[in-house]
Order: sequence, then structure tokens, then C-alpha cells
Amino acid sequence: MKKLFLLFLLFAQIAFGQNGKDKVLVTDLVKIKQIAGVQIAPNGQHALYLLRSIEPNEENKLEYDYRSYLYLTDFQSIKQLTRGSESVGSAVWSPDSKQIAFSRNVKGKSQIFVLPLEGGEAFQLTDLKYGAANPQWSNDGSKILFQANVTLKELLKDTLLNPKKGVPAWSMEKPGFNNDYLKPGKEVKPNPDGNLAEIRAYLAKDEEDKKAKVINRLNFQGEATTQPEMTFNHLYVIDAKEGGVAKPVTHGFDSFNGCDWLGNDRIISYIDLDSLKHPDREQDRAAVTFNALGGDKKFLLSQKGMTFNAATFSRDGNQMVYLKSPSEGVNIGQLFLSNADGSNAKPISFDRAAGSFHWSSDNKYVYFSAQSNGGQPLYRLDAKTLKVEQLTDFDTGILTFDLSADKVVFVKTEILNPTELYMADVMLKNATKLTTHNDWVKNKRLSIPEKRTLTNSKGQKVEYWIMKPANFELGKKYPLLLNMHGGPTAMWGPGEFSMWHELQYFCAQGYGVV
Repeated sequence: MKKLFLLFLLFAQIAFGQNGKDKVLVTDLVKIKQIAGVQIAPNGQHALYLLRSIEPNEENKLEYDYRSYLYLTDFQSIKQLTRGSESVGSAVWSPDSKQIAFSRNVKGKSQIFVLPLEGGEAFQLTDLKYGAANPQWSNDGSKILFQANVTLKELLKDTLLNPKKGVPAWSMEKPGFNNDYLKPGKEVKPNPDGNLAEIRAYLAKDEEDKKAKVINRLNFQGEATTQPEMTFNHLYVIDAKEGGVAKPVTHGFDSFNGCDWLGNDRIISYIDLDSLKHPDREQDRAAVTFNALGGDKKFLLSQKGMTFNAATFSRDGNQMVYLKSPSEGVNIGQLFLSNADGSNAKPISFDRAAGSFHWSSDNKYVYFSAQSNGGQPLYRLDAKTLKVEQLTDFDTGILTFDLSADKVVFVKTEILNPTELYMADVMLKNATKLTTHNDWVKNKRLSIPEKRTLTNSKGQKVEYWIMKPANFELGKKYPLLLNMHGGPTAMWGPGEFSMWHELQYFCAQGYGVV
């Protein structure tokens, strides 16, 4: 009781600020607009971004759907490029800054579109039965690389992705079946009163007809449901013009996760290190390169017991940064700087989960962000001295960004606004706000968190924040919520986007929050 009284006493003494008079309502959650996918054009004259909104379902107004639209800015004005019920996925500039490639749903499948900015409508570039996502232009702008997600059943039947009509080298690990079960010509007539093979075929038909869900995988849990069916990412290349034909550049039972061009004729991606292991059991991941025709595969970064990702090359192609971490357990990726071929690798002293790497135009610095101390600051690494410099504060979060020779365009989340787009110089000084997508927030009464630090019995410092009720009156007592979250690579704090509405809503209902 004594500790609780002291906590309430401390709670009554903290400073408080607000900027409007209206309460934060639970339905305000659907008003929040989130900006993502910021990219500056290669010529530096424009930037594009995706605006994600929450809108009522057309058939049921009590249900809501996410929508993402493409926007363009010349750093003075804002122009919406796409509309309609189908959302835009990722979007990228062509090397000459005259076209934008983006993904968008068509009949339930994501496909690639190209939008000419000098006139004309966007045209659909791909019509792949598996869908198409994550477009990437070749350096000369003649081709687009993209990835498609293929189920195991589809892969077994596809004569382009599986030209030899083979089966995986690893066991299916399905009780009663081996890989012979997958081979064509081995079909058995389903019969519940037949022999053992016919009974198994009958049970398999139940699974095929979705009368039963059979799970025999280790990695079966998805974001919203179980995922008993195994899928593989494969890469395709298509000429960046109407009438182009998509051609696969990867084959077989490897899954290629992420992709990018290295020049005009070489590609980098990430695969399981040991292709003979079941994909759910192999944890090691390697970076590989191969030519745009799919041959000459080479391991760029690989090591037993390790996972590599996020390889990002300097503008001149001579150096790269990447993340390396042990494959098992919960680990933060160690940041490395090396030559472009992976030689002369140097570990960078930085004890946070770094990501979103961008090289400066002069190849001297690598900009990146990382969650830390309640926010998500922007940092930059000096490629010569290997020193890391923090450019923004802990009270805000830099959610996504891009940079040109003289500017950084970034999305910031802060206590007084969920997300807006800003522009600043390369030192993140003289920031200018470019958008007002969440301008409705200015009329809301908000609670301003105040930081505290607890030192535990081991001498470790744990940060926490106290938020008063939005209608706080000195001398009154209020219920208090302890809202805990965190871990080795993530945390909640005033510069963490996902916490914005939840905590402000609690405070608007008369709760204090720690």
C-alpha cells in the first residue's frame, strides 16, 4: 500500500500538456492516416509515398478495410495518383524518374502496373496467375524484377518453375506418406472402405475439399490464422513495356525472399543455406546472387549457424552494409560494413536493431533507423571512421525515409500527431512539414507522457512513462493502468506509432497510464 500511495503521489506531481478540447474517441482509430513507402525520385525533384487509411466496408458499414493510395509531392504541393477500392502495395521510381511501377490487386491477386508521369493512364504490366509483387527496375530501366508466391501443389505442376517435374529432396514429414506421394501417376482412388492407400487418399480428399485442416508443419502459425500449406517465393523478370512477357529466373524448391538488381544483369536474393533440409527446420539464411537468366548462382554471404539479410550497396557499387545474426534464439542483427564482394567485413559497434539502410550520394555515409529509449531515431554511419552518429531525438519516431544529395524526406510519429511527412537537410536540421493528413488531431485533448527511469536490483535502468487522464484535476484520484510491453528488439514509448491511439484513448476515458 505504501508503494501504491507513493506512485499516486508521484502521479499527481507530473507536468501535463494538451492541445485541444475534444476527447479522443474509440472511432478516432479509423481516422488515423499512416504514411509509408517514401521514395525520392532519382532526379531529386519529386517524392512518392503510400497513404494507408481505414475505410468502411462497402457491403457492411460496421466493418472496416485498409486502403493504400499512391501520392506524389514536389516538396511544395501534394497530388493523389491512385484511387478506387483496390489498394496499392509497393511502388518504385524508374531510373529516369519518368515512370512509377507499383503493385495493385486485380481479381484478388496482386499485379504490377506502370504509371507514366508525362501523360497517359497506368497500364497493367503483369497478369500472372500467382500474382506479382515487390517490383524493382533494372538500372537501365528496360526490365522489372518481381516476386510471386507459389504453393507447393502449384509448384509441383508448373513446368516452368519445376521443369523436371521433380519433388523436394527433403521429406514431406506427413504421416503415412513419402515423396512418392507427390509424383504424378501415383494417384489412388479415394475409398473409405478400401486398402490403406485408398483410405489415406480419402482423408487427403477431405483436406483438399477443405472439410478438414491438416497441420504437419512447424511454422504453421500466421498473423491471423494457421497456414498448413507451404508456399515458395519465386522471382520473375519482365520487359517494362506493354505486352511484356514475364519469365521466371528462379526454379525448384528454394524460396527466394526479397530481391534487388545489382546493375542490369545480376540479382541478389536470400535463400535457406541447406536446400536438403525441410524449410521449416532450416534456420540459416544466405545471400545469393545470380544472373537475370537465372544461372551462375553464387553465395555472397553465408555461414553455418548464421542468418544474413538487408545487404545494401553503396551508390558506386564498391561497398555494402548488411546484418548478420545467429539463426537460433532471439537475436539482434549485428551491423557489418564490407567490400561489395563480402570481403574485409568490419563489425559496427551499435547495440540496437538497425534497419532501413540508405547510402548517401557521395558514398560516405549510411543512414538508418533503430528503435531506442522510447523512440525511433535516425542515425548515420561514417563509412570511413565506422562511427555512428544519432541525428534525431528519442521522443519521436522516424518510421520510413529516403535521401538525395541535399535532403532527407521522412515520416515522423510524435505525441501530438500519429504520422506526417517532413523534409530536412542531410543533418536532419531545418525540418519542414509537407503534409496534414492527420490534421484532425489538433482539436483533440491529448495527454503528454513524462519520462521516468527505474534502476532495478541488477543496476539496469528501465525507462517508463506516466500519462495523466486527459481531464485531470489536481487533488482528485483516478484509476491507473500499468501497460507493459517490450523485449530485446522492440518497445513501446512516445515515439512508437502503434501506441498512439491506444494510450490516448485510455487517458480520454479518465485513466492514468504507466
